[in-house]
Amino acid sequence: MKTNLLFSFILALASSTMFAQDPVVLNSDFDKIPKISGSDCSCSGWMNKSLGDQAESSENIDDTPGNDAIKFDNFEADLMYQEIAVLANTDYKLTYRYRVSGGEDGTSELEIRVLKGTGYTDGYVPTYYAAPVEVPSDGFGYSDITVVENVANNIATIVEAYPGNDDYTLAEFTFNTGDETSIAILARGIGRPNTPNDDNDCDDAPEDITRCYTWSAGDQETRIDYVALTNESLSVGEFSAQGVKVYPNPAKDYINIDSNTLEVASVAVYDILGKNVLSQKGLNNNRLDVSMLNNGVYFLQINANGNTTIKKIIIE
Repeated sequence: MKTNLLFSFILALASSTMFAQDPVVLNSDFDKIPKISGSDCSCSGWMNKSLGDQAESSENIDDTPGNDAIKFDNFEADLMYQEIAVLANTDYKLTYRYRVSGGEDGTSELEIRVLKGTGYTDGYVPTYYAAPVEVPSDGFGYSDITVVENVANNIATIVEAYPGNDDYTLAEFTFNTGDETSIAILARGIGRPNTPNDDNDCDDAPEDITRCYTWSAGDQETRIDYVALTNESLSVGEFSAQGVKVYPNPAKDYINIDSNTLEVASVAVYDILGKNVLSQKGLNNNRLDVSMLNNGVYFLQINANGNTTIKKIIIE
């Protein structure tokens, strides 16, 4: 189900101010879930094989089962990529938790780029999907790494170097979209010494020269634990989804809603056609019973302190 239908639903659900809320980022926690090919990967929803290899899964971050991440390593051209609908002339904040490991070569770094939708291939129209498993592995607006690296196509470029330890670090940066209504977030490991690529992908496919890289992360492991994209221009009547944690997601029997210091007054669940399938005043121990819902994608509306936010949830 593509989000032209979802956008119509959101409009009917909340009013035009809903677009001022946080944009939809699929699999922002990098959960190890099915990708379009059917196998599980923390990269689900984040592939662009025209630009580079899929990032790999890294499980149990901080020794916490289910807290997964993606990693770029082993001299491979690993990257992550996703196209996201945004508002023009709006400030957004990208928050992420990362780790850059050290080693004898000391070369590995993490690079994050926010790319302009106006830099997409001529004639390309982005499609925004409802679930990570629906996102294809290629065929996106950027298919040439040299176009990605063209500074004119970048809103922001951030490089995180090895900080001297292997701890996870929380970081953020703010950018303005200007005239853009679509962006792409791309991250990759960089710092590989400028040596010939021994990847078999390059041996027999000279026409696919953009995949013959020298920019991979070297022999070190660079990881991202999660990303969050939040609108920094929310109106008084709204609150940011970044302040609300909904888990587990995907869920089966129940969902926990952690809203920090906000008291949840009511919740409502809508299907992708906009039909209200569940409503409840308050929560019992911050938990919502969803065992009666069929498998699928839903929108969870959370009302707290007179304000509203919406989270996309998956029931399986």
